[in-house]
Amino acid sequence: MRCRRGAPPDPGAAVSSDRRVRSIGERDLTVGVRPAVSPDDYVAFAGLVVEYVDWCRGRYRDLGGFVESVFGHQSLATELQGLSTKYAPPSGRAFLAFSGGRVSGCGAYRHLPDGSCEMKRLFVPDRSQGHGVGRRLCDALVASARDDG
Repeated sequence: MRCRRGAPPDPGAAVSSDRRVRSIGERDLTVGVRPAVSPDDYVAFAGLVVEYVDWCRGRYRDLGGFVESVFGHQSLATELQGLSTKYAPPSGRAFLAFSGGRVSGCGAYRHLPDGSCEMKRLFVPDRSQGHGVGRRLCDALVASARDDG
């Protein structure tokens, strides 16, 4: 869905339409992306952020303390408690992707003081990769940020 230029987007509307994605050897999956709006949405978003941090710990385990220094610096524990404030309008926006009836990814952006924005917390777990989830999340984030100005 595209919003008229200058019109605020409907926070409950899907930014990107559902699309069918075919993966070789697997059934078709519908991938949908929509903004996080309810407390349950932000709980799901937080769960994926925690899963992302755990994934990073495994990926960078040979760099001893690297992940803790990065995420400790970003005050992750505080962020998880205030996701609906940090990434909800007017500060930014959070999105969830769904496929096969399950949450399959997340991403967010936040506005910066200079008028730009920063994409944050984009994550698609291994179990959901290969179905276009990351691309759909990025498309939704960029379109929403553009519509937000």
